[in-house]
Amino acid sequence: MRPLLTQLAVSGGLILATATSVAQQGNSAPVTLNGQTLSIQFHNAQGLLIPVTYPNVQGTAYWKDDYTPAYLVMASNQSVDRIPAKLDLYKQQVQVYLADNQQEGVFSKGTIRKAIFYDTLDGRSRQRTFQMGFPAIDEQDSLSFYEVVTPGKA
Repeated sequence: MRPLLTQLAVSGGLILATATSVAQQGNSAPVTLNGQTLSIQFHNAQGLLIPVTYPNVQGTAYWKDDYTPAYLVMASNQSVDRIPAKLDLYKQQVQVYLADNQQEGVFSKGTIRKAIFYDTLDGRSRQRTFQMGFPAIDEQDSLSFYEVVTPGKA
């Protein structure tokens, strides 16, 4: 284990994340985020410890391969806006890019309950919302992300 101090400054210092230690092969490390201890994995700027492909998955496991600005709401109802993020649909995890430290982090499954990505289509801005908390269906559980096409009850 090697010590690591990581500060995440978003929207004028809204969030401070501190990792006390990180293992070499991508093991989880405790992180304090707005006073709450979370499990997050940190990686170097090359992203060597974040797999790009998974066995038995054709194509990409990500909603979008590139980091996209997002509004993230945690299970604790804390939130952060405009953080570069991408959604791993295979592992049901949200990855973030910490630009100040040129590192990538992975929030463990269930830590992020809603992710709103700021996207563009044909030059027009739009928001794409992914949310967990729906009833389990087949291999999906209540911590699986679904794209919210129309909010509210159908």
